[in-house]
Amino acid sequence: MPDVSSYIKINDKISREGVVSYTPIPGIVHNHPKPDSIVCRKGVLYGMILLAWLAGAACLIYMTLIVRPACDHQGLDMKMWENYKSVHGKNYTMEEDEKRMCIFLENMKEIDYHNKLFEIGFESYKKEMNKFSDFTPEELDGMKCFQGDFKRPPSQHVFSFREGAPYPQNLDWRSKGAVTEVKNQGQCGSCYAFSATGSLEAQHFIKTGKLVSLSEQNIVDCSGPQRNRGCKGGNMMNSFRYIMQHGIDTEKFYPYEGKEGTCRFQISEVGATVTGYGSIDPFEEALKAAVVDIGPISVGIHVSKNFFQYKTGIFQEDNCDPYDLNHAVLVVGYGIDGDQDYWLVKNSWDKTWGEDGYIRMARNQGNMCGIATMASFPFP
Repeated sequence: MPDVSSYIKINDKISREGVVSYTPIPGIVHNHPKPDSIVCRKGVLYGMILLAWLAGAACLIYMTLIVRPACDHQGLDMKMWENYKSVHGKNYTMEEDEKRMCIFLENMKEIDYHNKLFEIGFESYKKEMNKFSDFTPEELDGMKCFQGDFKRPPSQHVFSFREGAPYPQNLDWRSKGAVTEVKNQGQCGSCYAFSATGSLEAQHFIKTGKLVSLSEQNIVDCSGPQRNRGCKGGNMMNSFRYIMQHGIDTEKFYPYEGKEGTCRFQISEVGATVTGYGSIDPFEEALKAAVVDIGPISVGIHVSKNFFQYKTGIFQEDNCDPYDLNHAVLVVGYGIDGDQDYWLVKNSWDKTWGEDGYIRMARNQGNMCGIATMASFPFP
């Protein structure tokens, strides 16, 4: 019988050293696998190990980014979050809910800190949690809808004010019946249309004695040839140019939808017309005179995150850029609160925002937020 011990010892040594080897023994039928079969099996084993490692890594990433909370919820009463969503009609998927709740919590902490400073007199205005409190930065940017720059579009008339003339200490065109109810632009970037209709509604009232609510949707849908961009922004002078050429329908006939649509203007439903439009020198004294002599004035302003959170008081923002205008509103008056001068401004974010839809902005504070930078008005 062949001596196989030497073969066994040799192959055992080779196997321990990690070398795949196969040495046939004469006279014995071998079932030992061939070298390429061994390599294949080891490759499968290594592949399974690699797949298991990748699966574990993927699970860890999922647990970190998806399952684990994106922010620290400590201190947040979940009933507050659920009530907030209920009040503002918000409904999210599980993943989206987590992200929105984190934004909500961050804003809540920031607003609480700001309001403590307001209570002890270190801030001039108070903030609140509102419908914007869980908005992403991109959504807030979408609300900034004024398209303009410091060069200002050409106007047909530049208002000249009477320097040193006696003007009243306070003025509010609402008390004269020249201002319609606060409206809501929704998440369409159409603030320019609301500012334009606001000043024209007032001018039409001053001329005819009739306060007619005009159609912002008409401007959103139809003033593209005048270089407005529907829900993506525009400016008031472009809107006045459109109305000069066509007129503008009433809101009753052409109601607001908050999205761009096909132009449905009907000349038979025109509520007001424009014969021209003018601008105002970029100084607060000139704006004050125009509010007295002309009426409510359309203006562009710069808004930041703080503006969205405004509740009451006189808004003063050190980080405003008076030449980077991104929102359009309507100045309907001015006044003094204690020793603070302010502008009375109508916004288009519904009555639930600010002081029943209005904001008082600091006046005579270096053209705060650019309120006098690009002011304009129509001639009815």
